[in-house]
Amino acid sequence: MNKNFLYFTQRLCTIPAAIQSNLYEKIKKSDFLVADDKGIHRLIGLKYCVETDSAPIVTCICMRHEMAYAKQIAFSLGKKIFYHSNFSAKLFASSEGNDISPGNSSAAVDLYIAYFHEINRNKDAFNNIIRVSRFGVKIHGHLLKPFFRLKDLIMIIGKPDEREWFDSEEKSMEICSWNKIGLRTYSEFWDKNHIKGVFICKKEIPGKKIQPFWGELFINEELFEEKETDGIYENITAGKNAIIVTARKDEKCKLCSKDEADFIAIDFYKKINLTVLCNQKKSLLKLIKEGHNINSKIGFNQEPILTVAITENFPDIVKILIDAGADLNEPNRWGITPLMRAIILKKLEFVKLLIGNGADKKMRDKDGFSALDYARMHELPSEIMEILEFSENA
Repeated sequence: MNKNFLYFTQRLCTIPAAIQSNLYEKIKKSDFLVADDKGIHRLIGLKYCVETDSAPIVTCICMRHEMAYAKQIAFSLGKKIFYHSNFSAKLFASSEGNDISPGNSSAAVDLYIAYFHEINRNKDAFNNIIRVSRFGVKIHGHLLKPFFRLKDLIMIIGKPDEREWFDSEEKSMEICSWNKIGLRTYSEFWDKNHIKGVFICKKEIPGKKIQPFWGELFINEELFEEKETDGIYENITAGKNAIIVTARKDEKCKLCSKDEADFIAIDFYKKINLTVLCNQKKSLLKLIKEGHNINSKIGFNQEPILTVAITENFPDIVKILIDAGADLNEPNRWGITPLMRAIILKKLEFVKLLIGNGADKKMRDKDGFSALDYARMHELPSEIMEILEFSENA
């Protein structure tokens, strides 16, 4: 007999109203229940809060004298009961309604994934439809908003088959793969808890364990395979974020046609970052008025969007950001400021603009170099050198 349904054959009994009300609410709020091996001593409720970073919440549903009533209510609500004496004892040790103790947190998560979401880890039972819209990405009926956490996806489809660094030395990007259902995610090392993009495997790749996704991808309710365009397929705005759907070759940034693609990439961007990258002046002005972060950063090097605009040679974007009050001295991961970047690239127009607006000329990067040091290395004109030298000697 399946122990999960051990209580099914028990004789139904009349439950006193006061007891029923108390038990009903506790059981209803729990995702699933844990009892001792014999199912007679205690019943514990477990709920995982995917909306927060907190550990699973444990609640003591009842003790021995109310067990028969509780099982009957659990059955009527369709709740699963799992029998594990050791684990139920650990859960019982936690205070009622409080977060489970750190020592038992990982075990609770494993139990939750292994049993409550057991069906989601089975390829044959997986809802093989992925929908992308302005609300986010919906997988197996669960909506994941842009920059969702890795654990949110694990709650839906289970632990990844593989976790690896894209660059084992730099550890710049972590790749997680669910090989049987053809999904990958990537996250940058400095923000690895938040997913920056989802890859859908499109075809079998020699030498790779990941299998092609066998389902259907919908973008704004349109079946992806029916789209006729190449390159960037869709730019979906979602609040202060944006979602870009593209076709890519394996482990390459090169865009390709849909037929050539190994993966369909669903990348998440801060909307203001994408606006700067695409040199969209009117959109940038609109986003600034709406309160978007003008000091937002992009990518592995955490480049401020002002530095990105300088690098891409977008003078109008640079001026808009400066006029809006962007931090002229915001460094990237390595301590390189917008002024240093303009000097390194020998973009004299930007160098003069930044200095004229008060950029700090004395700041040093993580290697100890200042703007003047970079100006000497890159042999900038004497007029720039004089300004920088005067500043350092002042």
